Amino acid sequence: MPLATISQQLADAQESGIRQLIGNLFLLAPLGFLLPVVGARFHRLATLLGAFAVSLGIELTQIGISVAVGFPYRAFDVDDLLLNTIGAAIGWAGWRIMFA
Repeated sequence: MPLATISQQLADAQESGIRQLIGNLFLLAPLGFLLPVVGARFHRLATLLGAFAVSLGIELTQIGISVAVGFPYRAFDVDDLLLNTIGAAIGWAGWRIMFA
């Protein structure tokens, strides 16, 4: 369920949960910054779609590892997709401020 993990971790206010939220938020920020540097075709939408695809790949890999090892190693979390994509948007905004 979207925002369930985020709201739970914010409500618990434990350092590890907040650290995980911040980590997910900024995990793909460098990608959001660097894609437009690499090519002009990476405008805002293309950068966000690329970051979403990378984040989805990470989540699907976690499911694949769980299936391969036979126990739930990690769970697919839609909030991770959301935070990673927002982080890429922050990276893109940084690029836009610096170079556009």
